Amino acid sequence: MPPPTPNITITSLRFDENEVTSFGNEIEVPRDINVVGKCSNVQSNYSIWLCVVPIDSFKYYPQREPIQPDDHWEFHHVGIGRSDPADSGRQFIICAVLADEVASSVLYQYAQEVFTGMETLPTGATICDQILVRRSR
Repeated sequence: MPPPTPNITITSLRFDENEVTSFGNEIEVPRDINVVGKCSNVQSNYSIWLCVVPIDSFKYYPQREPIQPDDHWEFHHVGIGRSDPADSGRQFIICAVLADEVASSVLYQYAQEVFTGMETLPTGATICDQILVRRSR
């Protein structure tokens, strides 16, 4: 019998003492936010990653480390774009990604060493949920 299908969802965005739990077409957010979610049925040899994707370049920017796959999780200080004020007004997608061990190793290397973004996610990585945001400031 195959293992149950993993379920990973982003449930809220937290910033500036606000919490957004209803996701419409686009949410306006500052550069530094916390992303909250939940997951179930994630096997121990898989990791959950957050990637930020600028709409205009569509490159994946994995955040600094994987999320511990607990029932409820929160990832602090997700960077939406660069500190450059020119990123204000840009659209980004925040992706929750399920990655096997090999894909997780590639994501970790990019997050630690490479800042040019990934053209595609590595083999073994799958987007499970995503949210469209616009950088406010």
